[in-house]
Amino acid sequence: PQEQLWGAIGAVFGSWMNQRAKTYRRLNDIPASWGTAVSVQAMVFGNLGEDCATGVAFTRNPATGENEFYGEYLLNAQGEDVVAGIRTPQELTAAARQVHGSDSELPSL
Repeated sequence: PQEQLWGAIGAVFGSWMNQRAKTYRRLNDIPASWGTAVSVQAMVFGNLGEDCATGVAFTRNPATGENEFYGEYLLNAQGEDVVAGIRTPQELTAAARQVHGSDSELPSL
């Protein structure tokens, strides 16, 4: 597992200067000096009951590029359920939390 992990991390950093990445940065006006990053996290089962979930969160809206917190989640599900379109995810935003009566706050960005 350690060898696989380091291999995957190396592949991300190694791809930063390939032609496809250079073209993408040029087309989207992204300086190469910004660099890239790798997040490593433990995977857990999201489908073991109504107190489990799967989700994703971004610091920018992936559809519009707007600088706003964006996320969605599914209770009692695995990631495949989100990407397969089998179920409709719930919004993970401050507005959605207020609508649904949660008094918890999202972390500040």
